[in-house]
Amino acid sequence: MKQTITPPEGSAVPSNGMQEKADALLAFLIKNQAMLIAVSIVIVLAGGAVFYIQQQQRAKAAEGSRLAAEAAALVESGNLQQAIDGNDLTPGLNRIATEYRGTPGGNLAALMLGESLLSLDEPEKAEAVYSSMKGINNDLKAAAEAGQARALEQQGKTADAARALEKAGNTARNKALRAIYLADAAELYLAAGEPAKAAELTETLGTSHEGYSGAAKARQLELRIAALPQK
Repeated sequence: MKQTITPPEGSAVPSNGMQEKADALLAFLIKNQAMLIAVSIVIVLAGGAVFYIQQQQRAKAAEGSRLAAEAAALVESGNLQQAIDGNDLTPGLNRIATEYRGTPGGNLAALMLGESLLSLDEPEKAEAVYSSMKGINNDLKAAAEAGQARALEQQGKTADAARALEKAGNTARNKALRAIYLADAAELYLAAGEPAKAAELTETLGTSHEGYSGAAKARQLELRIAALPQK
């Protein structure tokens, strides 16, 4: 007769289901030990890679700012074409704006590039540069939109330039800049034969930007608009 041994009190006897699960888990861990180690290594390396990328991005931003400052010296000295193309010592604004796009130095290079192209009477190229700027804050974005407006104005697209400047005024966070952009937009609307739109902007400036130079310009524009023949 088979004798049944009673387990000591307080001990636990796993059920067949629990035992099977424990055995299966142990077998999986043993069988896939190499894979688990590999996964752990990948996780550690991924963390290191993120840190490395962040360090690289910071280094790239610093390098872009340094190169943009060097190119700025050429712009200030009036060597615009050399500033755009670069020389043996310094890459040009074109290259800096492209290779460091989205960094502070790259954005500064793009603004200087657009300004240089406008000075060299190449508004189409300048417009493309301003339109391509990415990863920028609102005030810098507004500056790019204002540059685009100047490029459009040079091409004789006065109404489009006015709309671009109005957009710049609505984008800018700095209230003084906003007033200047909107006042200039109103003047362009007036030049484009849209006095109603110009009057709308000057009225807005007079009530919401009092005390700023843009508002003072808006009051002068109001007088010009009032002197126009009534239709």
